[in-house]
Amino acid sequence: MVMARVPGIEPVKSRLTRTITPEMATLLYRCFLLDRVDALVGRPEIALLVAFTPAWGRARMQALLPSGVPLRAQASTGDLGTRVYGLLAGLLADGHPGAIAMDSDSPTLPVEHVLEAADVLARQQAEVVLGPAADGGYYLIGIRGRHPGLFQDIPWSTDQVFERTLHIAARHGLRTHVLPEWFDVDTGPDLRRLREDLRGAATGPPRTRRWLDAFLA
Repeated sequence: MVMARVPGIEPVKSRLTRTITPEMATLLYRCFLLDRVDALVGRPEIALLVAFTPAWGRARMQALLPSGVPLRAQASTGDLGTRVYGLLAGLLADGHPGAIAMDSDSPTLPVEHVLEAADVLARQQAEVVLGPAADGGYYLIGIRGRHPGLFQDIPWSTDQVFERTLHIAARHGLRTHVLPEWFDVDTGPDLRRLREDLRGAATGPPRTRRWLDAFLA
C-alpha cells in the first residue's frame, strides 16, 4: 500500500517549498508518486493499493494513476499512526497474510526492498518489517497481525520514529526484520542528494529524472 496525497488539491512537500516553488513541488511529488506506482504495478508478489487523501480527491487520483490501480481513502480524522494502522488492519481483515504501508517520496528506493518486505511477511519470518529512513523515520512498515501499539505514542515527523517503533516491537516480543536504510526527499539538501545520486546513473525513476533535467539543469 502506497500512502499518497492527491497532487494539486492540497499543498505537498511544504519543507521543499523553501527551495522550490509550491507549483514545482506539486509537479515533483506527482513524479514521485507515478514513478513509485509504475515500479510496483503488475508485480505478482504484491497486491498494489494506493491509500490517498483527501477522500474527496478520488476522481482526480483515479484519473492520474494507471487504469485498474485500486484506491482506498485515508481516514479524515486521527493522527498519522491512527490512519496508517486503520488501513493496515483493513488489509489484514481483507484476508492478506501481511500488510505494508510505504511512503511515496523516496523515488530512488529499490523495488527489491519492497519485495523483500513482502517475502519476509509471506514466509512468516517476522511479525514486523521496518525500512528505516535517513532522517530517523521509516519509509516502510509491514505487519502480519494486529499490533496497534506500534502506532501509538510515536513522535511523528521527528527523528525518533524508527527507533521508537523498534523499541515498541521489542517490548511486545515481536520478531522484526529491518530493511536497508534509504532516504526520502523532504528538504533542499534531500533534493540535492537526489540530483547527485541520479547524475550519471544508468537507471532511475524516469519522471523524476525528467523533472530534475527540466528544473534543476
